[in-house]
Amino acid sequence: MKASTSLFRFPTRRPNTATEWAVRLRSTDVTDQDRAQFESWLAADARNRESFKRSESLWAMAANARVQHDMVSELLAEASGEAAAPHLRQAAWRYARAAAVVALVAAIGLQFYDPSGDSKVATKAGEQRTLMLEDGSTIQLNTDTRVSYHVDARSRRVALKRGEAFFDVAKDPSRPFVVEVGRSEVRVVGTQFSVRQVGDRVEVVVKEGRVEVTPEVSVSANHPAQRVELTPGDRMELEHQTIKVAAVDVNRAMAWRSGEIEFRGETLEDVIAELNRYAATPMVIEDDSLRGLRVSGLFKVADLQSIRFMLHESLGVEFTPHANEISLTATAR
Repeated sequence: MKASTSLFRFPTRRPNTATEWAVRLRSTDVTDQDRAQFESWLAADARNRESFKRSESLWAMAANARVQHDMVSELLAEASGEAAAPHLRQAAWRYARAAAVVALVAAIGLQFYDPSGDSKVATKAGEQRTLMLEDGSTIQLNTDTRVSYHVDARSRRVALKRGEAFFDVAKDPSRPFVVEVGRSEVRVVGTQFSVRQVGDRVEVVVKEGRVEVTPEVSVSANHPAQRVELTPGDRMELEHQTIKVAAVDVNRAMAWRSGEIEFRGETLEDVIAELNRYAATPMVIEDDSLRGLRVSGLFKVADLQSIRFMLHESLGVEFTPHANEISLTATAR
């Protein structure tokens, strides 16, 4: 399955406006170079950041549109079509048309946006998405992730409902940035960190700054909640009220941000569980003799077919597709 970040494909010229960047970052072929150029564009002029915040706000509003869902879907499907000819004029026209669709979708969203409610954003399996909040903070959502958020003059709060997200928080001591995940809270002023929820397990990894985690938010003034402070390179795992803090390779832990995943001797059972987060069709190990096999390597999650080929060639894993799953068995000797 090919990972995606949007419904659009565009010409390769560098975007010059906030709307074009909003579209590019949702493109199916967005690259690390695109993201680096986007950061340079933001830094080049303070007005660029403000313009992009407004553009992202319109996207958030559009995400709340429900009544006009069918019309929006048709417009997006039309905009996502491949150009019939590779001429620059035609490509530029399609690019402009897609930007116009962005504006139209945003206008529809304005009609149904509730300013008093939280904005909600989700990604599908294999999809990643980057948001910019009104305060200048950014959230990068990994595969199969759902968040809601609310930013106003007094507070900044995000609820991670499922999945994994990376937060780059703009500094504002007057408004701590709080991420709610399950019954826990992650509180910062300005920093970079990721939060992941898998079942009952919560994982927090800190890349920059200091992060304060309250594993169980207390409801009683007589029993203050325990707090754990994390610094760069720390990873905290919380499961069933058991807290583990250890040093971690941050680049490896956050390799997913560039579409990669690295294994260093994990069991095939754990590897398949991780890969299934990015797969439209889940893989199921039918042969117990495969579960304990060890896997090492750096892989592109967008290319699950190559990963399956590697597992077949190196470990003798046979993949058999069915209607709703792919079964894994040992190759007959």
